[in-house]
Amino acid sequence: MARIDYRHPDTNAEKGVRDNFWKSNVRSIRAPMLGGSAVAGSLEVFVPGALWLRAYAVSLGGARINARMTVIKLRSGEILIHSPCPFDEALTAEVAALGPVAAIIAPGNFHWLHVRSCQQVFPQAVTCICPGVEQRAKELTFDEVLGDEAPALWQGELSQVLLRDRA
Repeated sequence: MARIDYRHPDTNAEKGVRDNFWKSNVRSIRAPMLGGSAVAGSLEVFVPGALWLRAYAVSLGGARINARMTVIKLRSGEILIHSPCPFDEALTAEVAALGPVAAIIAPGNFHWLHVRSCQQVFPQAVTCICPGVEQRAKELTFDEVLGDEAPALWQGELSQVLLRDRA
């Protein structure tokens, strides 16, 4: 699984300020996951002009698991889609209105489930996966396997760490 931390260019990067930012906004993330009022098909603004969220459910083995897609706007104006949800026409239009989609990111072994849906509507975007996804989803096409070094597209803007098994 790859963990990507976002640092908005307009926020102070000092730890205390960043921690307070996340503490004050964590309800915005959790509300839709816990049955909040997010409108189906719409993105929830988390950081105006830079970061949007969309909660969705994944069914695995009879269990319903809450998941969240994150849409990130880079300084270049390009868009990253992290852990994509199913895309319909309304969501496609909403994301496309934010800017050109440059990358689709599958950050974990179950976060690839809707990558194809996203690839169909944004075929020009590169697809990045974490190690292991290529074994689980052999038919999935991708451009890059993520590691500790961020791809050039978001290097210097987003931090990235590969989380490895402890075995």
